[in-house]
Amino acid sequence: MFIKHGLTPLSTAIFILIVCLIPGSGIPDAPFSGMDKLIHAFMFGVLAFQTLTFFRKQYSVPFLRLSSVKACVLFCTIFGALIELLQGSFVQNRSADLSDLLADILGTGCGLLVFGLIHGKFKHT
Repeated sequence: MFIKHGLTPLSTAIFILIVCLIPGSGIPDAPFSGMDKLIHAFMFGVLAFQTLTFFRKQYSVPFLRLSSVKACVLFCTIFGALIELLQGSFVQNRSADLSDLLADILGTGCGLLVFGLIHGKFKHT
């Protein structure tokens, strides 16, 4: 069950990593200012929703199930920070951007909010 439910958030995380590590020269110009922040927030909202769903459905690691919201926020925040560090260190024409990380964290919160609205609760029962 761990692998079955974990493939969706893992695939999404790999997609986000690949997209965020494209060199700056390979990225088209945004049609409006701030679009990249919206994209970051959307991607991390989707990732957070999928990750929280996965943590709730798996039974292999009790901590992830019982503290799913905390674990999800921690995972998404660390993942976003890691992407920014990689962009600033290894990707041509890209730089680490604190506002991208803040958009990632905001998107994570939105993903958790959508999860709560759909499922009607955050607390594990």
